[in-house]
Amino acid sequence: MELSIFYYRFRAFMRPIQISDKSLIDGSRRFAVGVLSALKSSSHSPFYADLELGIWRYVSYNKGIPSEHRGRFLLQKDDFTKFKYFS
Repeated sequence: MELSIFYYRFRAFMRPIQISDKSLIDGSRRFAVGVLSALKSSSHSPFYADLELGIWRYVSYNKGIPSEHRGRFLLQKDDFTKFKYFS
C-alpha cells in the first residue's frame, strides 16, 4: 500500500502534469513581472518570481544545462517557450 503511494508521488514529480491555460496565463504574467522588475532594478542579485510549483515544473521540465553547482541548471531564453501567453 505504502509503496504504491510513493510510486504515484514519484511519478507525478518526474512527469509534471498538464497545466490549464488559465494557470499558464497567470504564471506567464507573474514571471514577466518578476523579470521586468529585476531588469529595472540596479541590483545584481537573483530575482524571484512568485509562481506555483506545478507551473514552474511544467515550464522547466527537461530544460537547461547542468551548472557547476550541484542541483542547479542554467536556463536560456529558448527554455521558456511554454510561457506562450506573455501579455
